[in-house]
Amino acid sequence: VALNYEQLFNAVSKALFKAHVEGRLKHDVMREPEKYVEFDPNLPATLLDQKNAGKKLALITNSDWEYTR
Repeated sequence: VALNYEQLFNAVSKALFKAHVEGRLKHDVMREPEKYVEFDPNLPATLLDQKNAGKKLALITNSDWEYTR
């Protein structure tokens, strides 16, 4: 079935909303984070450099603690 752009947008938006509300997306990411998250081995050193330079850093997210830990 061919969809126009509006129908495609609505279908994708609905699927993403449903996955988010039902928690399926978080569950999948927590089960296999390496599949969804690209690890950057330089990130800890970069953040420490910023801290040592006197920068204030904050993590702002709407994710659960277990998800961001």
